[in-house]
Amino acid sequence: MRISALLFGLVCVAIIAPPASACPIIDATGAFWPLAARAATLTPAAQSAAFRREVVAKFPDLYTGDVLGSGNVQALDRLAVSWLSNSRKNGLKGRSVERDLVSDLPVVLTRFQKTFPDFRCDFPIYLMASLGSMDGAGRMVAGHPALVLGIDVMAAVDTEQNLPVIISHELFHRYNYQAAGFSDDPGDRQAIWRTLWAEGLATYMSGQLNPRASLGEVLDSTDLANRAPPLIKRLAAALRDNDAPDPPLYAEYFESGSAEARAEGIPQRSGYYVGYRVIQLFAKRYSLYQLAHLKGPSLHREINEALDELAGKGG
Repeated sequence: MRISALLFGLVCVAIIAPPASACPIIDATGAFWPLAARAATLTPAAQSAAFRREVVAKFPDLYTGDVLGSGNVQALDRLAVSWLSNSRKNGLKGRSVERDLVSDLPVVLTRFQKTFPDFRCDFPIYLMASLGSMDGAGRMVAGHPALVLGIDVMAAVDTEQNLPVIISHELFHRYNYQAAGFSDDPGDRQAIWRTLWAEGLATYMSGQLNPRASLGEVLDSTDLANRAPPLIKRLAAALRDNDAPDPPLYAEYFESGSAEARAEGIPQRSGYYVGYRVIQLFAKRYSLYQLAHLKGPSLHREINEALDELAGKGG
């Protein structure tokens, strides 16, 4: 169900007033689409200057290393030109994705709060042109937890049907942090077992909250859903050594992988599938609410026991 014309009219302002129990939705894309539409007539230097002046200057806390990653900040001008062009080539589809999100977010939030009544929706949700950084992720914005949705990436790679799955996944990250201190925010700076748990649990919960979604939609990758199951023993064994941060292992299993991994047939983001399978084992003993609140040394031990079982080493 889509929102009324009156609410569509509110999209143009920076902050969309939510219900009292909902997170504030901050739309930082308003200047991006008009710039993308006219950017073809500008030189690359003029495009990047306009992007900094019309987009970045209005939301400087979003275009930082904490939100985009240091590599993207260093290449901001080049990425701005590239993603202005990409957005124009797909017919400014991001504008319709933005409208759908403004419509869908309150519905998903309501369903989420019914499942997890103790969820505090006390953080902002930013809609932004992320210049290829993400479709959705928990981030620290100006030193405060937030949910950031990359509308340009969603428009390029996601379907309308998958938006509620992505929103559910990212909302659960924020709830899991509130309930048990787990988050995807630290990236490769936290122990691998914590990332495995955080991403696996958010993936599992997005499927529970959207029961009609396929495994490919829940994993946000049909390729991963098709290729990972036969490899589960090998993938689970690889993530058994997980007590500390391990940036190369993180990149191989939770990001785009490596040349070596690709040569060995390991799908990108395989850690999400392994985490999902770990949670399936936990779900035989724990309710959704209990899963969201698990933490501590005993959880770490149980995760490793589950990995052993998936690797064929358990009982």
